[in-house]
Amino acid sequence: MSATLTPYEACKATNAALAEAVPTHRPLPPQMFYNYTTARIRAGKNPLIPCTEVKGQTVIKSEDFAQWLDRYIRKQVALAAL
Repeated sequence: MSATLTPYEACKATNAALAEAVPTHRPLPPQMFYNYTTARIRAGKNPLIPCTEVKGQTVIKSEDFAQWLDRYIRKQVALAAL
């Protein structure tokens, strides 16, 4: 994984991790990651996935993404077990 990811790259990585952890989970749309990051920053809100804008491009540090992904996967695995 590179040092930073775009929201689209984060979506692809999340869908790959979800496919392994919860095979019945349907893929997440890239729009969700845009809404969690770029759209919230532009609306003056805190992003749900820690990120910054660099030259108009939203970037997510791989460490921040890994922490978010871990929490998200654990939550989805718990929900699937219900």
